[in-house]
Amino acid sequence: MPIKEQKVKSVLSVYRDRDPLYGFRFVADPYLGCSHQCLFCISQKREDNKEDIQVRINAAEVLSRQLVKKQREIVGLGQGCDPYMMLEKHYLITHDILQVLAVQGFPVHIVTKSNMVQRDCKLLQEIQEKTMATVTFQFSAPSLELARNIEPNAPSPIKRFNALYNLATKGIKCGIALHPILPFISDSAQGIKQLILAAKESGASYVLAAPFTINSKLSKKYLAYLEQNNPAMIDSYSDLYGRKGKTPDSYWQSLDEMIKTLTHEQGMAYEPPFWSEIQKKQLSLF
Repeated sequence: MPIKEQKVKSVLSVYRDRDPLYGFRFVADPYLGCSHQCLFCISQKREDNKEDIQVRINAAEVLSRQLVKKQREIVGLGQGCDPYMMLEKHYLITHDILQVLAVQGFPVHIVTKSNMVQRDCKLLQEIQEKTMATVTFQFSAPSLELARNIEPNAPSPIKRFNALYNLATKGIKCGIALHPILPFISDSAQGIKQLILAAKESGASYVLAAPFTINSKLSKKYLAYLEQNNPAMIDSYSDLYGRKGKTPDSYWQSLDEMIKTLTHEQGMAYEPPFWSEIQKKQLSLF
């Protein structure tokens, strides 16, 4: 996949409303695009429709300036990329961004499929001591074989759970995101329960979940995968999604409730940590 180094004028995106799944309003991605090559890619759509990976080589420097006048909010990493794809080994841009957040006292919420996040454990601990450091590991497949097929370049689910355990035992708040849940493939009660139990055993404190939404451009690889491996399922997807590509409430509501129940049975939250709530708890101690 082509790589393009680029100097940017802005790296911080501010949402009007909090991200409905992960809960943050600020996003500061070190890269744009991803090398994991997941068939259902859920990263933000590239405005220029290009498939290269943009390396924001001055991201940390720019972010440092942009945060100076900002109110402290959770800064999310991992909306338009995986901040710990293999390129990070060389460029260290995610590492540099975390240093900025640690110095300026901003909480962080990392979304990743990579075990490389363990490399920055000390930085995350430093942020955790000042504000909040959260790592959410994404999962879309209940089996190793399926993960290899639909997330070909991502670290295995076993490596993700090991990383979750290692970070959680060092005081970093961690959770998992079943995102996206793929209809008729990764939405079985048994498969979802296995992932939730594994998350609990690994030290996760919360579970998040969201369904797969069909997009005419981003979903081509996934639909081609279905056509090759299970062509009969194409009709099932057409019946479920219709022309709009949106998951119908009749499908998602019952699945959402099942996941919520399984999560609460294991003593975990079914929502992301919110910095504002943690602040209130801290203030109540004084």
